[in-house]
Amino acid sequence: MTFTAVKRALDAELITTGGFGFPKGTMERIKSAQERRGVIIFTDPDFAGEKIRKKIAAEVPGCKHAFFTKRRS
Repeated sequence: MTFTAVKRALDAELITTGGFGFPKGTMERIKSAQERRGVIIFTDPDFAGEKIRKKIAAEVPGCKHAFFTKRRS
């Protein structure tokens, strides 16, 4: 599922992190979104995704977590 597909399916603000090194202001946008509507952290189920979820959850309490499942071959 792509960013565009998620945007079409949900009435939500989408904030991309761009990986581990969040662009300046990203964490502040996530904190603001948590105060307004709540946050669902949606990442891949790999090491990188888990690291990103943990980084956000440590700074923004109360986030929900979601991730793509791995396809079985």
